[in-house]
Amino acid sequence: AALRAAIEAQNAGARVALAVKGQLGGVGLRGGGATASGTATDRRGFWPVAPDGGPLSGAYEDVVQLGLGMADPVIARIVAEEAPASRRVLARLGVGGGPRQIFSVVSILAGVVRASPCAVHEDTMITRLLVDGGRCLGAVGVGERSGEIIIFRAGAVILCTGGAAGLFKHNVHPSCVTGDGYSIGY
Repeated sequence: AALRAAIEAQNAGARVALAVKGQLGGVGLRGGGATASGTATDRRGFWPVAPDGGPLSGAYEDVVQLGLGMADPVIARIVAEEAPASRRVLARLGVGGGPRQIFSVVSILAGVVRASPCAVHEDTMITRLLVDGGRCLGAVGVGERSGEIIIFRAGAVILCTGGAAGLFKHNVHPSCVTGDGYSIGY
């Protein structure tokens, strides 16, 4: 989501800075996370899209069923209905599809971002949003290795955050999946 947002914002003419808690395009610890590989498949392949590029019959039901009762039905409907258009955009960016996909979605989109004028700040953890009068004007980050404080002044801030498994005593996620992004947004 963060990479697509950065690409789309740049395509719309915005100057973009991207702060990444780990390495841009990395999968796993402080990277893209367990779900970022983009190689998960269901019984019909990677994309919930029919071979003709249209909506896949039963995609909504599959999303709801795979969510095991936790999928928001409104969001599941949006995912199912917008999958064909998303597939076309990702294909234009160089992302393939199908069960034999070798490169991850995150790796390919990271390459697109790296080749763009986007300012990428790796190993930078956003610690708070700059808010004045109810309007977000930027963010404060800290270089995790250097300790350097970075101020991001912005007309708009998009906060894309990972999971919050670290809030639970027992989980199978990397130690960086802490939920700090949710706290910052709140």
